[in-house]
Order: sequence, then structure tokens, then C-alpha cells
Amino acid sequence: MKVNESDLDWTEYDHGENAFCRKQLANATDAEELGCSLYELAPGKRSWPSHYHTANEEAIFVLSG
Repeated sequence: MKVNESDLDWTEYDHGENAFCRKQLANATDAEELGCSLYELAPGKRSWPSHYHTANEEAIFVLSG
């Protein structure tokens, strides 16, 4: 299934230092075991507090800033 990122809505989260907008890209497809999101963060904010995963890997690509 093809999905254009620009067709998806942003979801806003604001929990103090953890504040961001997110598009859940994998949820918009037929993917069953894939996690993929696009985040937009304001300067000085972060997406999630420090954490780790035991059953999956995580990659972060910074596009600017």
C-alpha cells in the first residue's frame, strides 16, 4: 500500500520537556510488524525520555537542526 506522508495528519503531544508533533507512517499502511514515525520537535524539546528496547532496534535520522 502506498501512502504519501503529506496526506497524513500530525498528532501533537505536550508533556513538558517531551513535546512534539508526530505522523505514524507505519499505521497508515498494511504493515503488521513495522514501526515508523515522523517527528517534528521545537528547539529545546525532546520526543521521549531516555529509554531502551529489548525486542527491537531503533534508528533516528535528523533532517535538520
